Amino acid sequence: MAVSRRKWLLVIPLAVILVSSRPVYLSYLHRVWSALDADDSASMEKCIKEGYPLDTAHLLTGETLLLRAVRHQRWECYQLLLESGANPNVQCGKLPVVVQFAAFREQPKWLECALKHGADPNLVNSISVGHGLSPAVFWAVSAHNGQNVRLLLDAGASPESTDEVGNTILAYAADFGMFSVVQDLIRRGADLLRSSRNGASLLNELKCYGIDFYGPSAMQEKNALMEVRKMVVGSHLCREEELTAEANIVIHDYVP
Repeated sequence: MAVSRRKWLLVIPLAVILVSSRPVYLSYLHRVWSALDADDSASMEKCIKEGYPLDTAHLLTGETLLLRAVRHQRWECYQLLLESGANPNVQCGKLPVVVQFAAFREQPKWLECALKHGADPNLVNSISVGHGLSPAVFWAVSAHNGQNVRLLLDAGASPESTDEVGNTILAYAADFGMFSVVQDLIRRGADLLRSSRNGASLLNELKCYGIDFYGPSAMQEKNALMEVRKMVVGSHLCREEELTAEANIVIHDYVP
């Protein structure tokens, strides 16, 4: 009986402390996440100096501060978090990872900063869904961002990457008309003969009835396409007459 009384004498004060401190803790959390949403790096720096654990997930969304910063483009806080030691390789529930969102951004600075601070260019969240299972190079191609593709490849992204449905990055880039990327992938050792699970391949893309290019980089991409054709023919993978007739490769001065 005496032991039981001593036990309760310890438990009751502890419970009182926890209940009374909860509003203070929630207020602290609100301050941290509000600083992030406002991209207030000064307030965020103060929270970091007070010891806020950088890789803690949000109670409702499951995001880390860093993931939220890149998703919502809060650059000042994003940069500060990485410089302060936030881990860019943390996986948050079923959400895509930091490097994927960074690769999709138009400005390369998001990806450069993540890679500089240890982001894995090949990382995917294995329990994510859809495009979340595609490596970051696919996100960069989806954004028509050749510079981000090169940043990822230079950092060690595989030129043999496949997405969630088995597309190769080579066929995927060709499908997006990014033949400067295709050219770079071939030079880095991508397999010209490799097909996706659905049968898509670089050769199939080169044999399309017609290929159209749009926008300011259209001429550059057409020139890259012609070089890729030479590579393919020079490798004896097919004859030139099997490829799309040059008359059907059209440049448009507008973006659809």
